[in-house]
Amino acid sequence: MALKYAAMSIDETTNPSKPHEARTPTEVTDFNDRVWDMVLRKIHVVALFVFLQIVLVSFFQIHPAYRAWSGWVYGGQFFGAWTVFYGTLLRDMGFRSQSGFLLFAVVGVGLLLALISDPLAWSDGQVRALFLGQIVAALALWLVTMLRWRILKGQFLKAQEKGMLP
Repeated sequence: MALKYAAMSIDETTNPSKPHEARTPTEVTDFNDRVWDMVLRKIHVVALFVFLQIVLVSFFQIHPAYRAWSGWVYGGQFFGAWTVFYGTLLRDMGFRSQSGFLLFAVVGVGLLLALISDPLAWSDGQVRALFLGQIVAALALWLVTMLRWRILKGQFLKAQEKGMLP
């Protein structure tokens, strides 16, 4: 469904000859389908990842070791969210991508550890190890996902130049 819409140009989705007239039922249905496709397949996965990260951080926000690393943690969360988003786009286009699953697993392990123990009783080294593992995983998976995205984009552009694609 997303590939169909990604290949459409603006001219195909709007009618410039009647800019102030009501859209036809087909145009409304197509627009609605695209919006729900985006909400259900792309945004909610990233929102869930960010929500889980916020829950994890809420367990440690008053720990001194977290306070010292909070800027790095937020940076890792930022790259993690982009990794989940691009991984979702790759899956939506029919390519396998495990990056989002792996990041969810890393966050899940952190949440599980925080739930079964008292996070304030953790040593500074344990807190740093937890968040360093998340930062490294997010950055490494972001790099892998973006490299894969660029390679696939290059292949698409080459095929388009050769006339193999519309």
